[in-house]
Amino acid sequence: MSLSLFTPFALVQLLVAPLTPLGAVAPHTSPAPPLAPGASTETAVVDRFEGETAVLVLDRGGTVHRPRSALPPAGRSVDAVFRAHLLFGRVVALEYDPDATRERRRTARERFDRLTRERDDYPPRRATASRGPPPRHRPGESPRESTRGRAC
Repeated sequence: MSLSLFTPFALVQLLVAPLTPLGAVAPHTSPAPPLAPGASTETAVVDRFEGETAVLVLDRGGTVHRPRSALPPAGRSVDAVFRAHLLFGRVVALEYDPDATRERRRTARERFDRLTRERDDYPPRRATASRGPPPRHRPGESPRESTRGRAC
């Protein structure tokens, strides 16, 4: 059975399939098959959820909105990393990347720990520094008495 060039499946195969000579099999040792013209891959990270919609930010800029239910259960959290497959600039598929997600969380935790340690290394601040400016009246006087007879 041969595929007609006008079926949607055949068109997708022509656009996305590796460009190999007819009848040839793509070698399994190649790092990645060549992409069809107009196809690209980019990293997308879940930035936030707006109700039941996930907002993913693409590396090169821009956002993608997908229903939360369209994401795999493991990827339904903020900072989950996906590989976005684009065709002529439009996202056609999202693939969850658990290894990249773990690595991203590990580096964020290390960065937070490092910043916490650096903050703890600073000399302690005086207790009065966080209370605001010193009072304008003398000890033992009420604020009203201190302003009588003086220009403010």
